[in-house]
Amino acid sequence: MLINTNTLLKIILKSQVIVGLVGCAILMFGLNLLNISVKEVGWTRFVFVFTACVLIYRIEWVIHKFGVDKGLSMWISGKGLESRIFYPLLILVLLLSFFLGRKEWWMLFHLGVISLLYNFPSTLPVNFKPWRSVPFLKVFLIAYVWAMLGSYYPATFLQIPLQSEGLLMQFACLFFYVFGMTLPFDIRDYYTDQRQQLWTIAGAIGIPKTKILAMVSLSLFCYLALELGISSWWLGLTFLLSLVLVGLANPLRSSFYYNILMDGSILLFLLGAVFWA
Repeated sequence: MLINTNTLLKIILKSQVIVGLVGCAILMFGLNLLNISVKEVGWTRFVFVFTACVLIYRIEWVIHKFGVDKGLSMWISGKGLESRIFYPLLILVLLLSFFLGRKEWWMLFHLGVISLLYNFPSTLPVNFKPWRSVPFLKVFLIAYVWAMLGSYYPATFLQIPLQSEGLLMQFACLFFYVFGMTLPFDIRDYYTDQRQQLWTIAGAIGIPKTKILAMVSLSLFCYLALELGISSWWLGLTFLLSLVLVGLANPLRSSFYYNILMDGSILLFLLGAVFWA
């Protein structure tokens, strides 16, 4: 039975496969900057990162779409699509965690906790506010998690001193890139965040200034990437593409624009920098 294009895109969006691939690509990118090949590291860590990213974002997606009570019942029941996705992913993450070193386990654990607490359900019967309700925090948390995954995380299992100046530059490079590419998602959620009285950068300074801030952040990334030795032609090409995507962002664009084109351009840059540039 053939699947039409729209159905295929919906499956890709709901499965969070692109997020998992971006996580793996960021790790590859970080290793490439450290002059370490994927073969030297092995595929266990990449499978773990992919699975953990998909699991975390899938949990968040279900909670936001169906609510906490229904989401929990969908997983606990052991029936339906969500259980068939949730439990295999959870078991795989737990099994793969045994193959990680102690330091890298704690590194990944704290990144996972940050990712989950960011979207902690406010409807649970506990006195805790989700971190996303803290004004302006959203894009900084996202940029921090992804930048750590591509810099200090590989340093932990490669036993590279965390005080290394080059490592800090690598973190800053990725932070500015992810920050710049995440701000358009603030623009996407502009009206939703206003209705929920959630203070974001786009809500505070407006959409035009948010685009300018994103472009400044991407320019800082470009400078640091050149300092780190990223190919100038590939960097220039993807930098221009990023500027166009940021410039065309608005709250009325479809999920295809943000979750396929924006996220896809991030994946394209990272993989291109590793394999083609």
